[in-house]
Amino acid sequence: MTYSDTPDPTRLPVKTRFLGGAVCLDFANTTEMLRSATPNDWLTSYEVLLVWSRARDTLSAGAIERLRRRDRQHPAAADEVFARSIAIRSDIRDLGLALAGGRVAADILRRINPRLAGLPPQPAIKAIRNRSYGRFALRGDRLDEPLWPILWSLTALLTSPDAGRVGRCEGHGCGYLFIDTTLNRSRRFCSTEGCGNRTRVRRHYERQHSVSE
Repeated sequence: MTYSDTPDPTRLPVKTRFLGGAVCLDFANTTEMLRSATPNDWLTSYEVLLVWSRARDTLSAGAIERLRRRDRQHPAAADEVFARSIAIRSDIRDLGLALAGGRVAADILRRINPRLAGLPPQPAIKAIRNRSYGRFALRGDRLDEPLWPILWSLTALLTSPDAGRVGRCEGHGCGYLFIDTTLNRSRRFCSTEGCGNRTRVRRHYERQHSVSE
C-alpha cells in the first residue's frame, strides 16, 4: 500500500511500490486504501496510464513518447482506451478476489476472455539494461498498447499455479492483491514494513488501551 498527495499527471504517487508480483495485479492495485471509506484512485487519465507503464517497465521511453504524441493527436481515442483500461482493471480485481477466495469465477472469465481474444500475438522480448527481466518490444504505434502487457500478464497468471497463490492484503483498509510466494502460503500483508507493521502497532495500542481501562 502507498500513501500519496493529490495525483500529479507527470509522476506516480509518492512512495509508490509494486507489490503484486505480477503486472496485472500491480495494475489492479492502482487504487490506494481500496477497502477503506475513502479510497484514492490515482489512475485518472491516459497520461497517468502511460506514467504507470513506464514506471512498471512494461513500455520503453521511446514507446511512451510516441504514445504521448498520439494522445495529443487523437484525444478522444485515448480517452476511449483509458475508459477500457478502467473496465479491465475492474475485471482483474474481481477475478483476483475470486482467486484469493480459492476459485476461478466463470462469469468473470466470460467478461475477460473476449478482451484476451482480441490481443495481438506477443512480440519479441528485449533485454533491459541493468535489469534481470525483459520487456515486450512494443513501439507505441497503437494507443491501446499499454493494455497489452497487462492482459498478457493476466493470461500467464491464470494458466499457472500462481493463480492458486493470489492473496489479498489484510491491512486495515488496504485490499491490495499479491502473489503469495511463501512456502506455507502464510502471507497476510502487501508488505511487512507497511501494512504488516501498521497492523502490529495498532493491535499493540489496542491491547495497551484495553489494559488501562
